[in-house]
Amino acid sequence: GTLSQVHTFIEEAVKEVFDYLRPPRSAYKTNTEFEVGKRVILTWAVERKYNGGFQTNYHREQSIRGIDNVFHALDGNGTVHTHRGPLVDAINQCGRDGKGETPYFKFKCYRNQNLHLEFKRLDLVAKLNQLAGGMRLKP
Repeated sequence: GTLSQVHTFIEEAVKEVFDYLRPPRSAYKTNTEFEVGKRVILTWAVERKYNGGFQTNYHREQSIRGIDNVFHALDGNGTVHTHRGPLVDAINQCGRDGKGETPYFKFKCYRNQNLHLEFKRLDLVAKLNQLAGGMRLKP
């Protein structure tokens, strides 16, 4: 039964990530309510480590891992192959400058706990918008 519902699980994950990446009433220009653009700003996503550098916020780690999973699935690579995923691992290993990169994302962590996430594969962003209904939500 579970195997027959895989398509439904992926569809629900795409919608969940889509909703997370376009927060309602966001004060940032890069975040829109209708579709995911080239960049997004995720608030309260990272925090400073005691020895410098950054790590993902404990409460947001699942959402960031979900973003990574969805982009891997949209690319046809299945799910991530590590426990936390390449994006969370890269954030946790970035230096004091807070910059990092994975095959799908570039990011920069800031002291105000914001994560600026830039998508490297815009074709996957377009696919995400199409599957989750972003293009239909546009006025």
